[in-house]
Amino acid sequence: MSANPFTDIPARGWELRFEQYDAGDEGRREVLLALGNGVFVTRAAAIDSRRDETHYPGTYRAGCYNRLATVIADHRDETESLVNLPNWLPLACRLPGEAWLQLDSARIRQYAHWLDMRSGCMHRDYVLQDESGRQTAFRETRIVSMADPHCAALQLELTPLDWSGELEIRSAIDGDVANTNVERYADYASQHLDTFSHVRQDDCVFVQTCTSQSRITIAQAARIRIDGGMQQAACVETAIAETRSLGTLYRIAVKRGTTVVIAKFASLFTSLDGSDDPRQSALRAVTQASFPAWRDAHVRAWGELWRRTGLEVDKEEFARPLRFHAFHILQTASPHLAASDAGIPARGWHGEGYHGHIFWDELFVFPFLISRFPETAKACLMYRYPRLNAAREAAQQAGYRGAMYPWRSAGDGREVTPEHQKNPISGEWMEDHTYLQRHVGAAIVYNIWHYFMATGDDAFLADCGAEMMLDIARFWSSIAVPREEAGCRDGRFQICGVIGPDEYHNAYPWRDRPGLDNNAYTNVMA
Repeated sequence: MSANPFTDIPARGWELRFEQYDAGDEGRREVLLALGNGVFVTRAAAIDSRRDETHYPGTYRAGCYNRLATVIADHRDETESLVNLPNWLPLACRLPGEAWLQLDSARIRQYAHWLDMRSGCMHRDYVLQDESGRQTAFRETRIVSMADPHCAALQLELTPLDWSGELEIRSAIDGDVANTNVERYADYASQHLDTFSHVRQDDCVFVQTCTSQSRITIAQAARIRIDGGMQQAACVETAIAETRSLGTLYRIAVKRGTTVVIAKFASLFTSLDGSDDPRQSALRAVTQASFPAWRDAHVRAWGELWRRTGLEVDKEEFARPLRFHAFHILQTASPHLAASDAGIPARGWHGEGYHGHIFWDELFVFPFLISRFPETAKACLMYRYPRLNAAREAAQQAGYRGAMYPWRSAGDGREVTPEHQKNPISGEWMEDHTYLQRHVGAAIVYNIWHYFMATGDDAFLADCGAEMMLDIARFWSSIAVPREEAGCRDGRFQICGVIGPDEYHNAYPWRDRPGLDNNAYTNVMA
């Protein structure tokens, strides 16, 4: 398997495509082909899968964090994480009394899985052969709506190729989820959701839960529509398989060569949205939903984003990688982010790497955003402003003036860098001193200034930007000390006890405290 998805797949300027199923690579593909709209993100897990060594269904809401305490290296470590939310994808089929048709248990006769970046749609085509030799073709199209940040949907076209009979279809919202996506985080507490309620209303199922510490309410609704059988699909059972999940079983008669179209609609609302009643908002969003209408609105929204992006590339070998990176930037920081209190996390919103924390990574994507989506860049800067007082308190507690922004941020303005990290080579826990990367404050100023220079947004500078810039400048003026304290009297200053972007060099062997003196990057940015 190649580590580079752009070199082992035939070139298609708008597609990232895999032509065979590879259980060992499925986790990587779930990230590469994930879908999101800047608020609501779902990994590209198979609809018939649950969390195991091969698959990891994950749904996330931007800014939905929760803090849990874990004993790490005999020390109580409170870690704040982006929360894996109930999985809206589950959709499975079988002949009554037989095993469910699943990628990992049936024989795969044909397979293709791809992302169409132009339309923002994920597709999966495959033919499965069951134990009796019967073959069934599946064609899935999936969206996470760029037109409506609360909605997602999939359409499954199912065709019996050489058989007729009854078919059972099971749809569910699976609340049996936890944060277990990153192997080296296995020692951390992972169950972030505590209270659950669920109900079936007409042809909709609804699940509501809450994060255990931050008390964010999460409401999800799902509705299924089935067309194309020889008789109308009948709901034969609503079963709560587990206390955290709600599923519905349908039965329909199907005919050889006749396609059954199954559409599943999902909505996600949280108390972060300001909704007075997330449950009713979620149920209302999927009522009378139409997959063609949702898909067309979604494709139009992506078309407008690509128009504003304006990427024109002559060489095919450059076009696809550039579009792919732009695609994932827009899935993480779309115009919908402007309505959310969220920044740009280091690994996007579609996984649990770095616990979903926000570092300084907007520095790398701001040139792209400022010139094309300045309102999104401004929203990312506005994530910092409500956390200014927390940065002032942090500076004061450390003996400095001004504002000292944390290296890693999440729900509020406190430092969330874990106190320990697991050494990937030895497997041992070690103290994590990377919070000493004070250059995050300089990156914020850099971004504010470049946003202002590009947009001329005087109101932002007057209302918020200048205040952050000045207090960060005050911090640098207080952390810098005269060189004469080190025996020099040349009128120059130095900054001691920090860590630069190279996190591997973070201490001197002859000192008993972490940090380096006069890191070049830190000094230049200061």
